[in-house]
Amino acid sequence: MNQVMISADSTCDLPVDLQRQRHVYCFALSILLGDTAYYAADEDQLVQVLTELTQSQEKLEESRRQVFSLAGEKLDYMRQAEQILE
Repeated sequence: MNQVMISADSTCDLPVDLQRQRHVYCFALSILLGDTAYYAADEDQLVQVLTELTQSQEKLEESRRQVFSLAGEKLDYMRQAEQILE
């Protein structure tokens, strides 16, 4: 007889009694952020991960804006230099 194992990650929100009744094994979902591992079973850690991801995204967007701003300034300087040299 073939055996089948049903599994899910810990974010599936299956009630524990249903997991036991249906023999569903739930693996703890882990999230790696840099050198730190967070586990979905710990709600406080998930909130911390989401906060850090949001902050990282905001920092990335700010860096991107700065890069484009600097590139625009450099282009302006190059255009001014071309006009002077003409």
